[in-house]
Amino acid sequence: FTFKSYNLSTHQWVTLGENKTSNWQTWLPEKGNYWIYVEATTPDGYTTNQVMCFAVGKNYAPYVSLNGFTWQVFSDRINIGTAYSTNTTGVRFTFKSYNLDTKKWTALSNEKASNWQTWYPKKGNYWIYVEATLPNGYKTNQVMCFA
Repeated sequence: FTFKSYNLSTHQWVTLGENKTSNWQTWLPEKGNYWIYVEATTPDGYTTNQVMCFAVGKNYAPYVSLNGFTWQVFSDRINIGTAYSTNTTGVRFTFKSYNLDTKKWTALSNEKASNWQTWYPKKGNYWIYVEATLPNGYKTNQVMCFA
């Protein structure tokens, strides 16, 4: 089986699955109107296909939402975490701190798999920045103050 979608707004075909042995296909479309094309090929080479119209009422495209911070204070470090929700895998997190006294950014991590970061700050006032990135390049971020 081969599955394709055609977005009637963008006029673009996207291959969803090709030469699959299953007659099922997962699809995470954005809201809009589509044609769905499926082609079946038998082992002896016979091919048949069908197209249907499909209206998608909400976005199913991969997303990540950052939903606030949490932290754990220890005598020698602070662990900072970000709460998040997503409908996909492979989210990567980048953490940075901005020292309001020295006016300098410090990279704490770059595109790590964990939504937790260990931080060893000096006494002061900071902004904590976290950015979440999906494999498709979509990014979102949030900032909190920390003293």
